[in-house]
Amino acid sequence: MPSASTTAARYGLSVSFPTPSTVLFSSATLFRDSDGPFARTFFQRAFCAPGVVQVAIDSSKGSAEIVLDEPLQPRDPRLEALARLLSTPGESSEDAASLTLPEELKAPGEALVRLQRYGTRLST
Repeated sequence: MPSASTTAARYGLSVSFPTPSTVLFSSATLFRDSDGPFARTFFQRAFCAPGVVQVAIDSSKGSAEIVLDEPLQPRDPRLEALARLLSTPGESSEDAASLTLPEELKAPGEALVRLQRYGTRLST
């Protein structure tokens, strides 16, 4: 299996922390479609991580933003859980399967999809 750094280089992926409670992923390749199959899987997996309150994908910027309920701390287990959920290929947890995505994530012509979790429903 390729290493995380090999995968990141392959897709031009970078990760930053613009605020203490925000994780920003940038990749024009991965986030070119904010409502396609990859985006839907990304939304479902991200919301399975503890503390995630909002997830957005902006295809015009080639980015995804995950907002947490509280600021990250050094060696924060929420970040480890998020990384594991997003980087494990082909596996889907029961939590992800129980989440209900809206049928239409965005209106035609829109690039940004921002979802919030309400129980098992994800809503714009």
